[in-house]
Amino acid sequence: MALDKKTSEELWGEEGPYSQVQVLKEIRILDDKVTREFYYVYANINPATHKILKKNKKKIKEDFIHEFLRDAKFKSKKEGYVWWLYGQEVYNSRGANQMAKKMSEMVIKMHNLVMELLGIESKYNPIRDKSGYSGYV
Repeated sequence: MALDKKTSEELWGEEGPYSQVQVLKEIRILDDKVTREFYYVYANINPATHKILKKNKKKIKEDFIHEFLRDAKFKSKKEGYVWWLYGQEVYNSRGANQMAKKMSEMVIKMHNLVMELLGIESKYNPIRDKSGYSGYV
């Protein structure tokens, strides 16, 4: 698959895919006191990653990528595909931060697959294993 101008722009990155994972803390207030706190973990995935993975979904074995393709919703060109992974009432952010790390690893795996399909070399992680993910070197 070739990297044309439109695909390049939809990747959001200068020379490769860019996405972001966020942890959102929601504080519910009733009258004059905090009643509950919720943490949510979600990702904004660039449109090109979704399009390329969807086009190649029959070749993809990882369940989480199929879940992403099924569950992520297109929000806008600026926000891309929003994929909610986690949301629950908690008393600290530890669980949300663990899920954010897990989601970051999943996004990196998706980016590696997209980069492989496009023939893009990583300028941040030039050494990748056969599974397409080796973390940061």
